[in-house]
This record gives sequence, structure tokens and C-alpha cells, in this order.
Amino acid sequence: MKKKLKIGITGGIGAGKSLVSGYFEQSGIPVIKSDDVAKELLINDESV
Repeated sequence: MKKKLKIGITGGIGAGKSLVSGYFEQSGIPVIKSDDVAKELLINDESV
């Protein structure tokens, strides 16, 4: 089985993280946004 490359994008406010992840998404590369995951957990999991 071929291993998939995982890339983490970090940086301060205004560093261009959303811009870069947008380029990945436009290229068909799956993007997981940790802010969205955290929001979903806080809304749906009372133990968090």
C-alpha cells in the first residue's frame, strides 16, 4: 500500500495558511482544517 504524504501548515495570523490550503483544495488535495474539527467537537461532544 502506498503511504500518503501529510503536510501541516502553521503560521501566525495573516501568514497565508488559508491561502495555501485553498490552493491545495483547488488542486483536489484533501484538507482538514483543525478550527473546523475543534468547533465540531465543542458543539457535539459535551465531554470536551
